[in-house]
Amino acid sequence: MPQPTEPPASAPPPGLVDLDPDQPAASATVAILGALFEIVRAHEEGVRRADDPEPLHDFRVAVRRARSALGQLRDVLPAAPGKRLRRELSWLAGATGPSRDLDVFMEKLPAYLASLPAHLAADAGAVGERLAQLRARARRLLAAELDSGRYRRLVRAWPRTLAAAAEPGLAAGRLPIAEVAADRIARARGRVLALAAGSGPSAPAADLHKLRIACKKLRYLSEFFRSLHDEAETARKIEALKVLQDVLGDLNDLSFQRSTLHRLAGRSRPARAAVAALDELLAGLERERRQALAPLLRSAATSL
Repeated sequence: MPQPTEPPASAPPPGLVDLDPDQPAASATVAILGALFEIVRAHEEGVRRADDPEPLHDFRVAVRRARSALGQLRDVLPAAPGKRLRRELSWLAGATGPSRDLDVFMEKLPAYLASLPAHLAADAGAVGERLAQLRARARRLLAAELDSGRYRRLVRAWPRTLAAAAEPGLAAGRLPIAEVAADRIARARGRVLALAAGSGPSAPAADLHKLRIACKKLRYLSEFFRSLHDEAETARKIEALKVLQDVLGDLNDLSFQRSTLHRLAGRSRPARAAVAALDELLAGLERERRQALAPLLRSAATSL
């Protein structure tokens, strides 16, 4: 049975900026969002070409980080334009989801197929062909969104919103970023710990989804403000978050993969048998990942 890989050591993601602890929160937030905008634009053409999954991954992560920053730091920027930008980033993140989910499934599929009995391999191979068709369609739809007027308006609005917010006008925007960062990280950590305390290996998928999103928000904040805190301690906490996120992310991926398999189940008996075998394999991986959660949740209060 294929096993998950160990996460790499924590390193600063691309696009982060060095912040001055006394810098006004508004200008620090503008700097963060500006760096993320540059990442999105840099990977746009690679997403359109669709010949490598990495540009889409980096594009999608930058969009999600920007949306998270706008949500968690919304009181330091003008409300109306910030809300509009966040709404459009939510749309864009949603548009990238199907392609990325199918990229991950296609990447994992060879290992899954290698674990099946030989007499099912040929029938299961047809699943890969169908997944490739679904991914190609999802990529075409995403490319159409990137060519849409809505995306062009977003690309124009993003830097305009930041330019208008560069001079802090709101009270929270004038606070030192170190003060705001400490407050937001503490809140996000409290949310993660509360959800972790109420979760376990048998927790409903909806509860684990909430925990996964909360971990993501805490990690993004920790990375945004990495330059304001002790490097070694911050790296340790981010690494612990990544380990927990990886397990929760695996569960989310497996849920998508199983639901996709169910939709692809063929009418012929051999195809149904192959899909059933793949589904059983993924169900076993899901059980393993859920069991891996137990020690991570127990240690959350000290590791995060």
